[in-house]
Amino acid sequence: MEAESIRNLGFKQPIALIPHGVHLPDLNNLPKREVLTRAFPELREKRWLLFLSRIHPKKGLDNLLYTWHQLSAKFADWHLVIAGPDFIGYQIKLESLIKEFGLEKRVTFTGILSGEKKAAAFANADLFILPSHSENFGNVVPESLAYAVPVITTKGTPWQDLNTYECGWWIENHQQTMAITLTEGMQMSFQTRKAMGMKGRYLVSTKYSWESVGQEMANVYRWIIGGGNPPISIRGIK
Repeated sequence: MEAESIRNLGFKQPIALIPHGVHLPDLNNLPKREVLTRAFPELREKRWLLFLSRIHPKKGLDNLLYTWHQLSAKFADWHLVIAGPDFIGYQIKLESLIKEFGLEKRVTFTGILSGEKKAAAFANADLFILPSHSENFGNVVPESLAYAVPVITTKGTPWQDLNTYECGWWIENHQQTMAITLTEGMQMSFQTRKAMGMKGRYLVSTKYSWESVGQEMANVYRWIIGGGNPPISIRGIK
């Protein structure tokens, strides 16, 4: 979308379309669930459906809560974890919805998570969801995949790779589709979800790790200096 905006301004120069880089954690040395369950004991003995981003209307959390209201009784062993900062006071509206739906014991707001706590949230989540209305990238998607956690997100984000690499779901942004997709994801066996997550981990390692991003940046600079065939990230060459 940003490349299209540049073109709409009349600029015709080549554009290098290179993603943000993501750290690849060591899957053999991840924080335990207790890093979070000590602070949030309601998460013990539950599977975690994780949202981690800003608490903002554009993130589609109201749709997620409406959907969770439909599904929560069927999936009593799952818990919705909403992690992230609230800069505009939107959480109050979401808490009102939660109370209206009777979901107080099925949803936890953790506030901002960083460092070991953020790593523990990703490492121990069973599914990650980003129900945004729009994102220019959505860095939390590859972050989750780097921890081998499958992702559900909407077509308001640029994450068709989830379908292409079979490591998640890239879905239409409405409640019915979200309910169908969440049901599919939560009904999967642990082994099937983990296999999907490992496909996501491979995707991140090849396209979104700092190593691959740095290599492509180097390729672009070499091309600028020396010419030749353009790197795969270059757009606008005829």
